[in-house]
Amino acid sequence: MTDCHAKDKMIPVRRLVKVHAEASFKEAMGALKEAVKLGQESLAVMDDDGRLIGFLTIRLVLRALDTHVVKLPGYAWTAPCLSCSAAGRMRQIGRMRVWEIMRPLREIYVLEETPVQEVALLMIKNEIHNVPVVDRELKAVGIIRSASLVDIFDSFLED
Repeated sequence: MTDCHAKDKMIPVRRLVKVHAEASFKEAMGALKEAVKLGQESLAVMDDDGRLIGFLTIRLVLRALDTHVVKLPGYAWTAPCLSCSAAGRMRQIGRMRVWEIMRPLREIYVLEETPVQEVALLMIKNEIHNVPVVDRELKAVGIIRSASLVDIFDSFLED
C-alpha cells in the first residue's frame, strides 16, 4: 500500500455531482440529494469558467442549519425548530448562495502524488471526510473520500 497515491484513490472531477457557486442553498439541496443517491457525500462547487473552486459537504449543510435547530431533551441529536420564526429563517437559509457555505478549495488539498497515508492523516487531523486532489498547476482533478481509504486504516494497524 506504500506505493498508492492520491490519484489512485480519487474520484475524477468529471464524475462528481456539481453545483454553481451562485446557486441557492435550496438548489444545492436538490443536487445534494442526487449526489447521495450516487454514493457521494458532497458537491463540487464550480465557478463561471467551469473550474472547481470548493466543496459543499453534508457536514457544512448541517453546520449552516445548526444555529436553527433545537436540542430535544434526553436525546444526543437535534431536530429542526418548526416555530413560525424558525420557519421564516429556514426560508431565508434557502436563499443563501452556495459560496456562502462551501469549503473553498484553497484551504485543504493534496497533490496527485501524495501518498494515501498522508491523505488519511490530513483527514484525521482536520476532521474532514473529503480532500480535493490537485495537479502540479494546482488545478483540481478529483476528490478523495474517507470511505476510499478504509484499506489504508488497516495498514496503520499493521505498522
